[in-house]
Amino acid sequence: MRNIRGVLAHGTFLLLVLTTITLAVFTSFIELICTSGFPIIYTNVLATKHVLNSTIHYYYLALYNFIYIIPLLIIIFAIGIFLKSKQLSKKQVGIIEFISGIIMFILGIVLLIRPGLII
Repeated sequence: MRNIRGVLAHGTFLLLVLTTITLAVFTSFIELICTSGFPIIYTNVLATKHVLNSTIHYYYLALYNFIYIIPLLIIIFAIGIFLKSKQLSKKQVGIIEFISGIIMFILGIVLLIRPGLII
């Protein structure tokens, strides 16, 4: 944090933008490894299903977006509420991690026991 404050205080705008881009790319690569499993499985199931009607195909795509995007929106909304104070406390980080863990746990259990509920 001291280094970041130093860059913000004494760095240039170009350095700040380049640092932000570098961190965003690095974070995206790390998150891709962690979050690509569910979309790959669902896309594979959707691709192997022989859907005669394109309306049903788009229904499955909409269902996927609803199931996959809504939890992400909830997490982002919760972070937005917590960030009003500009700095997260350990308790707030713990709450966010707990909620994220519960969502992943529930999705994992559903995929193990009844994957048809998600598909």
